[in-house]
Amino acid sequence: MRPLGAVAAVAAIWVAASAFGAGPPAIGEAAPPVTAKAWLNAAKGDEPTPERLKDKVVMIEFWGTWCGPCMRAMPHVQEMHDRYKDRGLRVVAISYEDASVMEPVLAKNGWTMTVGSDPDKTCVSAYGVSSWPTTAVIGKDGKLVYFGAPYDVEAAIEKALGLESSPGTLLASYLGVVGKPEARAALERLVEKAVPDFDVRTWAAGAGGSKDAKVAGKPDVAKSLAEHAKATPERRTAILDQLAAGGPEAFDLAAWARDAMGRDFPITQKEMEEMLAAKRFDGAVDAILDRRPSGAVLGTAAKCVPLAVHCTQKGPELRSFARKGVMCLLYVFSGKQPRDNEGFWNELATSGVATSQDQKKVVGVLLGGEMVMATRADAWIARQYARSLVMADLAQGDKPAVSKVAGEALKLREQATKELRGKYGE
Repeated sequence: MRPLGAVAAVAAIWVAASAFGAGPPAIGEAAPPVTAKAWLNAAKGDEPTPERLKDKVVMIEFWGTWCGPCMRAMPHVQEMHDRYKDRGLRVVAISYEDASVMEPVLAKNGWTMTVGSDPDKTCVSAYGVSSWPTTAVIGKDGKLVYFGAPYDVEAAIEKALGLESSPGTLLASYLGVVGKPEARAALERLVEKAVPDFDVRTWAAGAGGSKDAKVAGKPDVAKSLAEHAKATPERRTAILDQLAAGGPEAFDLAAWARDAMGRDFPITQKEMEEMLAAKRFDGAVDAILDRRPSGAVLGTAAKCVPLAVHCTQKGPELRSFARKGVMCLLYVFSGKQPRDNEGFWNELATSGVATSQDQKKVVGVLLGGEMVMATRADAWIARQYARSLVMADLAQGDKPAVSKVAGEALKLREQATKELRGKYGE
């Protein structure tokens, strides 16, 4: 294994640049005004002036089209915009480039967050930006609550918005409103935060189940959760006892939540049309995978030329990142030394890693602007391959064969594993 000292640490993934100011304001201090010479992706009358941003939670992304790490982080920034814009967050991306430089990049990638051109570096200097990308979050009181890399910003956003983010709490909230009007919103939030290694046993015990209950065999978690949502109080207690005593410590809650979303709220024609009109192309791909689209909905997506262009550009990239995820599982996370060590790391080309507390083991790798943790890499790889397959069909103007995606994704992973072992050793 390549020495960790030779791998860029997470804290060092930014691109160094000359300091434009005396340094950022301290956390808890009043944040400088958000200003720009020109605004993109902002309707007239909706420009993010200091007056309009008052009493709002604001995420500022300092970036540039010239900056590789910035470009890799921007899809994550767009995700924050899509996920939280209707919950009170305003995302503003600031670059010192001219608007004419950024416009084609925004159009090509379908990025719809508000973008500001700050050629005089007024805003950049006010925030003391000295590395790229840099992310700041301003709370409703106008004070800085976060300043750092974009990859860890979501927790700060949720805290500033006052949103619950614990998968266990969100699961309990959803189960408590199944069949009610608020169920969809609760399930959508669970889909966002659910993890593939959810500790059912600990959750059930915390919800009132007994770890000492006598159970016969291991419970079917999916069926138990579905029954819990509609059971009597007495039966719910019995279900929690079963899960607390015999449930798994690593259940794929993310897959369960997506399946529930597809079953109860399949994607409609109107929703797909709205996604495509808003250029939420990645969301449309996820909806095709998860929300049981009809043939008509698939046809609408297949006929969308801008979506086809997006998929043509992004699909191969996702497949490449999935392959890199396999590389991490086979060698980086396992601690196994690859043959042709230098060639391996050149191919992986990661922007950074996360290490264990004792710094002796790599537990996460930054791929495509996302920190992929060892404990969740399996699910992440499967997801990237699945999304790439849907995109491959859409790029050709074809309806995705959703029912075959899981099997084809597994074949791609097996093929990559075989190729990598042949290249870098067993």
